[in-house]
Amino acid sequence: MKHMYRTLAASSLLAVAAGSWSGEIYAAQPGFYAGGNYQQSTFDARPEQFDAVMASLYDLFGFTVTAYTPSFDDEDAGYEFLAGYRIYEWLALEAGYMDLGAVTHRASATIASDGDPLTIDSKLETDVKGIALSALGIWQATERFSLYGRAGLLLADGNTSVHLTDGVSSFRDSASESQEGLLWGVGAGFEFAEIYTLRLEYRQVTDVGNETTTGKIDAESISLGLIVAFGF
Repeated sequence: MKHMYRTLAASSLLAVAAGSWSGEIYAAQPGFYAGGNYQQSTFDARPEQFDAVMASLYDLFGFTVTAYTPSFDDEDAGYEFLAGYRIYEWLALEAGYMDLGAVTHRASATIASDGDPLTIDSKLETDVKGIALSALGIWQATERFSLYGRAGLLLADGNTSVHLTDGVSSFRDSASESQEGLLWGVGAGFEFAEIYTLRLEYRQVTDVGNETTTGKIDAESISLGLIVAFGF
């Protein structure tokens, strides 16, 4: 799946680069800009940590588990809204709100009881979102094409939520924890129609999530976004 994202990203960039637009380019000049992106995230999370959380919940309720079938999804879609200032042709500062998506653990457990066994279905989820602050070092390779590197922090909020149900009654709970994760990435921009830049970027964030429940999580993503320059 990761290979598919990278192949799709590379193909998209080549397709955009093949086009041509005319007019003076303001997107590469110093000034304010804003935009957003869509991203596909993959999380480096440990399924056994999620299993341990579920085991502790079963113990809390006094359940005797006779069968347990889990599933684990470490990929999700996310987005970001951002604003920045290009100080020089080679340097910009950015701040944005980023939602990387969530890691989702589902399970079906058979619980021993005095009568017929009960089936408890559960969903345990940790999402990662927060404020991203970063600096970009930019190389303007041609009039319209640029490459850049990113370094910064994600002031993240890792929220873990759980839902258990037997089809009749249910239990819900959640816990949140703040983390400061390191953020870095590399990307390419293609400027067109004077004020627009199409961006393609690979990014990593480390040490986010909820350490006290499902553990710290690293994430990597491929994003495709659009930036609009204001020219002042």
